[in-house]
Amino acid sequence: MMRDSDAVESRPGDHGLAAATGDLAAVAGFALVAGSLLLADVVTGPAQVALAAVLLGFAPGYATVSALFPARGVLDPARRRTRWVRGPNWVERLSLSVATSLVLVVLLGVPISLLGLDFGARTLTVAVVAVVAAGALLGAWRRLRLPSEDRLVVPVARLRAEAKASTVDVPAVDAALNVALAVAVVAAASALAVGLAAPDRGEAYTEVALLDDRGGDLVASNYTTSIERGDPANVTLTVENREGESREYTAVLVLQRVRTTDGQTVVLEREELDRIGLSVPDERTAERTLTARPTMLGDDLRMNVFVYPGDAPSEASASSAPHHLFLWVDVQRASAGNASASAAGSASPSLV
Repeated sequence: MMRDSDAVESRPGDHGLAAATGDLAAVAGFALVAGSLLLADVVTGPAQVALAAVLLGFAPGYATVSALFPARGVLDPARRRTRWVRGPNWVERLSLSVATSLVLVVLLGVPISLLGLDFGARTLTVAVVAVVAAGALLGAWRRLRLPSEDRLVVPVARLRAEAKASTVDVPAVDAALNVALAVAVVAAASALAVGLAAPDRGEAYTEVALLDDRGGDLVASNYTTSIERGDPANVTLTVENREGESREYTAVLVLQRVRTTDGQTVVLEREELDRIGLSVPDERTAERTLTARPTMLGDDLRMNVFVYPGDAPSEASASSAPHHLFLWVDVQRASAGNASASAAGSASPSLV
């Protein structure tokens, strides 16, 4: 006796444009919407994983299988089951969709690598959406070339019947194998989705550096070590943010006179020279110039840059700063020429 699902599968009908391509339009529309939401980081948490699971683990395979097999399955009366004369039945089609999706996601790494692109979440999302759109268009075109009675349509009632036939109306061993296969493919798709929704960012860190301007080029060497008192001396601070989110930083420039005894450094005198704030987006590097106009005189003075996430304390120090950079400098008295020019320049506003 024939199964009900087989009887329905073999029944012809007049399947028009909407019935023949509605499922492909829905899959392509879902891919475009889900891809846009993932790229814009609009959804997070479980909703993000759920969207990524369907986008990665089902949509590209369904579109590709639809392009390969545009017709419905037909009944083989001798074997009392559908056969691949024109196309697989729906249980086979859905299983192929999940398996094909997993294979496609892996194979997409080849063209992405050949194009020199980063195989990251954003690149993979764009590639998957493109595959879904192309497969849906090709599948719709191939279906519409078939006679209307052979076009594939989505039979909701039959899908439910075939799922029951694959798990309930079969021997216990076959049912267990079918369920285990379904669990395995869902788990694999979910693992890929988690990788897309929450990729491994590696170690979070902030990296800071001091650079000096040499002929328009910033270099991490040949720093200026001799400064005249009162004259401006600039140093460029770079802050690279790899913390996983945008961060605010405060940098404090401090000149210290220090003495080292038995390996211990003691601060004898300090002078804060500059304090700036930086806003650094994630995975970006910001550059800011710190300006020193020291009044403290002496040789081998330590010019420090203390970098804090957020606000800095009123008295920045090496013990409280997560990031500490310093240079050894000599601060000398201004030469006679520079001193006269400075005096004239400072006196001019009062003559106005």
